[in-house]
Amino acid sequence: MSVYILFEYIKECKKKNIEPSQKGLYDYKKLREIKYAINVENYTL
Repeated sequence: MSVYILFEYIKECKKKNIEPSQKGLYDYKKLREIKYAINVENYTL
């Protein structure tokens, strides 16, 4: 796992005023992967 994603996640948590958690980080990573996959798909079509 990259430190970059961790920092991004913590930034998001501060913005939304929620407590960072292991599960939250996992969900955030999944969301990013889905978003990234969709972007890549759009470029390759």
